[in-house]
Amino acid sequence: MTEVGKELIKQTSELVREPVQNIVNPSSKTLGERLSAIFDLLFTPVEIAQIYKNHKIEMFKNKLCEEISAIPDSKRVIPPMNIVGPAIEVAKFYIDDEELRNMFVKLVASSMNSDKTAMTHPAFIEIIKQLSPLDAINITYFKRGVSSVIADYVFKGTSRRIIPCLNIRNDRYRNWPHKYNNIW
Repeated sequence: MTEVGKELIKQTSELVREPVQNIVNPSSKTLGERLSAIFDLLFTPVEIAQIYKNHKIEMFKNKLCEEISAIPDSKRVIPPMNIVGPAIEVAKFYIDDEELRNMFVKLVASSMNSDKTAMTHPAFIEIIKQLSPLDAINITYFKRGVSSVIADYVFKGTSRRIIPCLNIRNDRYRNWPHKYNNIW
């Protein structure tokens, strides 16, 4: 288990321990304290989600700092706000997916590199928003310049009814046929 997973479990158990003890402990606690404990127990999942979200945001910040620090000082420029502002604003909705999160990081970092500033465009934010995680993975294949089959287009069915299907050849998404197979 990763350190993040261990830390999440530790913090979760600490959050839950006291409210549960207050509920099950047969002491002379007042009704208000018990209701408060129940309230805490009910809202613990919200706190857990906040811990998870904060971790993802921290990963985003670290990756962005790493990308920016890789730019030589002589090439670093002030980024255009019409790219950086919307990219960071929109990225918060895609923070859970590593591929899309990294695309936003690369876009922001590229807008700060004088060699790449002319190639960045505000429309890229909208393009990334339209991508699924699988699309983002497939685009990385294009970047590598290697020919690779990423999907097969096949027909399934009987002579009366033929259904076009898309068979994904990416191992990560192969187990999700309900999402990508039989899409027409």
